[in-house]
Amino acid sequence: MTSDDADPPEECPECGSRNLVLDTRRAELVCPRCFLVVAEVLSIPGTETEVENEKRIRSSDEDRLLPQYRFSSKDSSGKPVRHDILWKYRRVARDHNLKPPERTMLSMESRIRRLGSVVGIPHGIGERAVNLYRKCKSESVFRKPSLDEWALALLLTACREVGYVITVGDLVAEGQDARKVLDYHHKVARDLGVKTRLPDVAAYVAYFAGKLGVAPDSPVVRHAIYLSQFVIDPNATPHCVAISALYVATKQAGMKVQQKIFCTAAHITEISLRAWARKLGGYSDDRGIVVPPFDKSEILDDLGRPERDDEHEERERNTEQRSPEPSSPE
Repeated sequence: MTSDDADPPEECPECGSRNLVLDTRRAELVCPRCFLVVAEVLSIPGTETEVENEKRIRSSDEDRLLPQYRFSSKDSSGKPVRHDILWKYRRVARDHNLKPPERTMLSMESRIRRLGSVVGIPHGIGERAVNLYRKCKSESVFRKPSLDEWALALLLTACREVGYVITVGDLVAEGQDARKVLDYHHKVARDLGVKTRLPDVAAYVAYFAGKLGVAPDSPVVRHAIYLSQFVIDPNATPHCVAISALYVATKQAGMKVQQKIFCTAAHITEISLRAWARKLGGYSDDRGIVVPPFDKSEILDDLGRPERDDEHEERERNTEQRSPEPSSPE
């Protein structure tokens, strides 16, 4: 029954009920007793827009026929399907079923997992970074960020949240902006309310020792942790203190090492390494601190060969016996 021009009826023609209910979403007059649609397509203010919106949504999304989305690894007879054919079917179904925003989210999640696996971040931390990405999308934290830097910033935030030790230099590859990664990381932690914390110096010492091939329970590592306790600067960077303490401890153990090895491991300059080494006492303990003894034979010599005492004495003897060259006659 259509009543565009005429007034709507006041009672139900089926049961005679006068308590008719107006469905504004469908623009229908319904009897609540017998559920009869007394009138439809009513001309009431504000109803045409809702009806048109519903028709538009139905025509754009609900009436769209989607291809098959899930494919079994076996056919109807129970035989296994080849992996390449199955992968092709699933990829085509994913591209045709997903909308552009959903396809963008899926691509970004794959990017986060791939970058995390490249640097060896555990799977659970990578999934936490994916969760943070979804929260950023729902709260519109960024407008048009760089995708690689954003993905790395999410991984860094997830690592700082759980206390996983990794430096920004190890996380960022060549061609990527480390400063932008740090800016994105601080914005994600601030806007989402994520509680992050830097690992302590002892954790960084063990981390760099593993990169340099030194056992975490070796005397050099224990001595480096001991040396790092004397830094009282509250603004000290923990990874700089850790690599410098490890360098000083290695030199005090008599190992012949190069500063470049430690600078490459921590992604710092040799000037910074020497500056922190001087704060930690240099190569000898000139601050009057009693250094606990340890057995040098237990130290791994993966970083270099220890210098023998006889070589050192012979070099000093040659230096003392060396006479100055005579000056040329005038």
